[in-house]
Amino acid sequence: MVEETGVAGVVVGRGCPGRPWLFHDPAAAFNGDAVSILPSLGEVAHMMRRHAELLSEHMGEERGCKEFRKHVTWYLKGFPAGGDLRRLLALVDSLATLDVLLAELDHDAPFPTNELGTPRGRRGRSAQARRAARRMARRHRRTRHPRPRRCQRGHGRITVR
Repeated sequence: MVEETGVAGVVVGRGCPGRPWLFHDPAAAFNGDAVSILPSLGEVAHMMRRHAELLSEHMGEERGCKEFRKHVTWYLKGFPAGGDLRRLLALVDSLATLDVLLAELDHDAPFPTNELGTPRGRRGRSAQARRAARRMARRHRRTRHPRPRRCQRGHGRITVR
């Protein structure tokens, strides 16, 4: 892509939450390597622990673990982790608790390749759903705060419809 378009760089966007290994792919591509890393669940668990550890160093353990919670679903998307374990990971309050819960994961589970290319994060609604929501909001505004209008008969009186 760089040779064909002459761009100086590439922006990596929505695919990154919960996938820090993606930064290796563009670096490898710029170096001419075609290596794509798809980590096992054990490697993802190690990255999760490191992420929580860095947040804890930066914000303190309690706050760092709370900030980490929002990343759990992104990290585990497509991997075989039961709902109860996912829920407990999303409520983690200390690194020690995180260690216990991460140990329960199947560290040999391969990367779920069926998840590649699927929407990630908050993609929002379709264009049709967004248009419908805007129409409803406009309708709602009109009914809550009706605009004063002139009487249609031309009497100059202001009426509210």
